[in-house]
Amino acid sequence: MNKWTKGLFLTMIFLAGCSSDSMNDEPDIGTTETSTSDTITQQMRETGIDGDADILIAYFTRPENLEHEPAVEAVSGSSFNVIDDTLVGDVQVIAEMIAEQTGGALFSIQTEVGYPNVYDEHTAFATREVEEDARPTLMTDVAEMTEVDVLFIGFPVWWNRAPRAVLTFLETYDLTDKQIIPFATHGGSGLTNSQNELQTLYPAYDFLEGFAARAGSVEEAEPNLLNWLDELGY
Repeated sequence: MNKWTKGLFLTMIFLAGCSSDSMNDEPDIGTTETSTSDTITQQMRETGIDGDADILIAYFTRPENLEHEPAVEAVSGSSFNVIDDTLVGDVQVIAEMIAEQTGGALFSIQTEVGYPNVYDEHTAFATREVEEDARPTLMTDVAEMTEVDVLFIGFPVWWNRAPRAVLTFLETYDLTDKQIIPFATHGGSGLTNSQNELQTLYPAYDFLEGFAARAGSVEEAEPNLLNWLDELGY
């Protein structure tokens, strides 16, 4: 299947911000997006984090995981953010806020097989992943994960769970010696059920209290995010 690749993230956003038992993060819209991730994000996708880094912010977001480069130019909806005349998904916005505050490196979790651009097909595809408890294959690995001490892991809440690609990521490495800190966007469910699932699946991992922001309101959530990071010592 034809999935658009590293470095340039043009995206159609097409899934509605939903209730606590459904998908959320980017609403049911069509758009073209260019990612505003900085140079280190591109470098990490290709070569892994720098050996001196001890904080990694890994995130999964729908805009960077589509099957085809979308051609639709119009955009509407509340869960996309215009930054420097480009559109960026909510999870990536939070990830970049955390990176700025902590000095951590960014890593985008991307699946080898992209999600369909058509809304109904995408929903069916993602629903099947949850029902089958799938572990989608990822495009790239973190080459220097042994150097990481603290892992922030971000995602949109889908049906009160993290996307299955996040589980693939967490199961790719031995993370027993790291602090793992979830953050998420949601349509009303919050993070509690998703974090509980992660702690149940990976009881040997050291999960700290996570952070959740309502999809479409991440910029307004920045003060709460900074307070949360301050409580964590950043």
